[in-house]
Amino acid sequence: MIPSKIKNALENSELIRSVINTQKNGLNWSEYNRTVFTHIAKRINYKVTSQVINNPVLVENQWLIGENELNRLFHTESLKSFEDMIDYLKSIPKYRTFNWISGKTLQTYWTKPSTPKDKKLNTLLCFLEVEIEEWDEWKKERSELLPHTSQNPSQVLLKKNYLGNYFRYYQKSKFGDTIAKVPFRIYENNLGTVVAESKTIGHSYKSKHIEIRDSAIYILMENLNWDENEYLIFNIGIAPFPQILMGSSSSLNNKKQAISKKNILLRVGENFDFNEISHHEISTHSDIDPEQAEGRILDYFKRNKDNYISSELVSNLDDLR
Repeated sequence: MIPSKIKNALENSELIRSVINTQKNGLNWSEYNRTVFTHIAKRINYKVTSQVINNPVLVENQWLIGENELNRLFHTESLKSFEDMIDYLKSIPKYRTFNWISGKTLQTYWTKPSTPKDKKLNTLLCFLEVEIEEWDEWKKERSELLPHTSQNPSQVLLKKNYLGNYFRYYQKSKFGDTIAKVPFRIYENNLGTVVAESKTIGHSYKSKHIEIRDSAIYILMENLNWDENEYLIFNIGIAPFPQILMGSSSSLNNKKQAISKKNILLRVGENFDFNEISHHEISTHSDIDPEQAEGRILDYFKRNKDNYISSELVSNLDDLR
């Protein structure tokens, strides 16, 4: 559900109350119909548009809108630059507004156990005029998709055997000899839910869903900086508290081709500060002791040729020739 701090601020916003007939609809947002939420969204969108016009960095940094949405907008409206986009936003009539968030989406935050997307929360925080450096604090209570209960068997197993700090290794490109070494952690948040986090250069990822099923850990990771998801699957076998896990990650490359990479998670000790440790790149030809854990992992990638697969963009059988 939506973090309570954001929820309370919206419910008490004078700007929003000015478009709600509280005598008719009351003050319980969970009972509002779609029409009421559409009016609320329109008021939010109008103000956010004004904020973006005055502070274009909000879209330049893709804090409110993802790369795919931007590309579609630039194509549909024949925009060439962010300056063109700002001019386009200025030209939109007040009665129509740009759709940063919909009434349908808003309604789910009050009526269903949904997990708000990061950019939608940013949109609401922008409307509330919260300083950007405070956004993370306001979003702290962000819920996860799995039930917040210790009785969930998947959560119990994750907490028992897989919480901890890891380095995640994968081959960076199809034909290269560079291995990415990425900080990764699985932990229990303050709501009692298991969460996975990872980060690369300029990108942070957080799990939207994590569960154990069919002797594997399934994780759906959301890129908190771009409009992108990544799917991770790790085989877990039968050993409790394993030293390493092997699996794969699937996503899209910059050509929008589906790719999959072999991944190895190496569990590391307590002396690990996720926020301070950064992404590294290591050549398979690096002079690392082959008896050390990292040396053995690099040697594995070097010896195996199926570490990276990519699809091609095809539309008919002739493309397969």
